[in-house]
Amino acid sequence: MAVSDALIVGEGWISEHYFTTDSRKESFLAKVLERRKDWDAGVAEGNDTARSRFSEARGWLQSTLAALGESKDGLTELYERMREILGFAGGGLKVKRTGPVLRVSAPGLAEGAPLILIEADRVETVDDLLVKDSGTLLTPYPSTRRRSCSRSHGHYRRCSSPRTLPRSRS
Repeated sequence: MAVSDALIVGEGWISEHYFTTDSRKESFLAKVLERRKDWDAGVAEGNDTARSRFSEARGWLQSTLAALGESKDGLTELYERMREILGFAGGGLKVKRTGPVLRVSAPGLAEGAPLILIEADRVETVDDLLVKDSGTLLTPYPSTRRRSCSRSHGHYRRCSSPRTLPRSRS
């Protein structure tokens, strides 16, 4: 399997060997071949698949991506359409939005979401996207974290929000 810049193994949490081996068992290639076989079988049965939806929308995606330019215009529509193409819109899935973060889960799951989609602005490189607090989210994320306060002589003298004073340590 040819090495590609499309996948970047970061932080070492997945073996690079998994992506680059030609093995047809327990490798990325094996999963790709398995998924492709499932998609082809689905189309043969007359079902709609992510691949068939993506193929149908290819022209629209190309023109939309080319027209994005420096403006955020069109990103919201692009994200909505991509969720439809990939099968994350409708189909009985539960979607909960918090700012630019969408938590997607199946009905009946008690906790968490097996998939989180994040709507981000355009960036030049993947590294630009991963810079913390750089304003790359499409809309601000409403933070519920407590903010830290600076301490001077045992008293809190400056807090980012008066409602978020930390508890005193006794």
